Amino acid sequence: MVAMQPDEESVTQGFTMSSAGTNAGMIVGVALGATVITSLGYRWVYVVSAFILLILLVTAILFYNKNNVPDAMNYVEANSDMSFFHFVRNKRVIGYIFFLTVPYFICIGFIDFFLPLEGKSQGLNEETISYIIIIFGLISIYLGPVLTKKLLSVLHSYIVLIISAVVMSTAIIYYGLIQSVFALVFACVAIAFADSFFQSVQNIYFTQLPESIKYGQSSTLALSNVVIGIAQMGQAYIFAFAMFFGIRKTFLIIGICFLVLTAIFLILNLENKDCNKIKNMNH
Repeated sequence: MVAMQPDEESVTQGFTMSSAGTNAGMIVGVALGATVITSLGYRWVYVVSAFILLILLVTAILFYNKNNVPDAMNYVEANSDMSFFHFVRNKRVIGYIFFLTVPYFICIGFIDFFLPLEGKSQGLNEETISYIIIIFGLISIYLGPVLTKKLLSVLHSYIVLIISAVVMSTAIIYYGLIQSVFALVFACVAIAFADSFFQSVQNIYFTQLPESIKYGQSSTLALSNVVIGIAQMGQAYIFAFAMFFGIRKTFLIIGICFLVLTAIFLILNLENKDCNKIKNMNH
């Protein structure tokens, strides 16, 4: 729905607000979960979650119907000559999937998986860890829309993604070198800064590629979500490996590898840019 809006400003605003809304939900969930755990215990977390899901289901049934679905949702993409296999063989698509999205969403496991375990080993309780996650979410919500708009006004979307990836990998390398409560919080804040604009800009970048428009933006986003889901499945394995074999060595390897992959992503985008310039000169 967002990707098919008629102007670039609406697309940017839509993806930015969607990302901020997701993070807002995460903050409320963490705060509510921490409150329920401390007052009622772990079992009641699942009871409250089931109740919230029931409310969400009822709300969707009552209010999300054909009378109030935006027109963009009823738009049917025309079939193109580009097949799925032709699409995924494209250099920029390969770069986006394997050199940016997969490593990024594996590394975000620092917050989703590593932070609770490492925080506990550093002597932090559940409530304190939840406060760190809330700070992470607040930074994403309030900085995200502002940074996304500002950065995209002066830089190409792929450059903005590279900035985010560099900040993320640097934060992981930093914690690999220094393990302390301060370093843990500092790394989380740095990752929050990177994540505040990454998730909205990645959708803007991927859906606005000429290949994505030709293949179909809905199908493009579906593929992106599948890739993100697979990458998130690998988070636990990567960070469990790090905690088992040593945080310092593993984090340095992860961070440096991500920087190398980010450099390859940059090269692929620059190559395509040069190719487009040559084609335009020939025409």
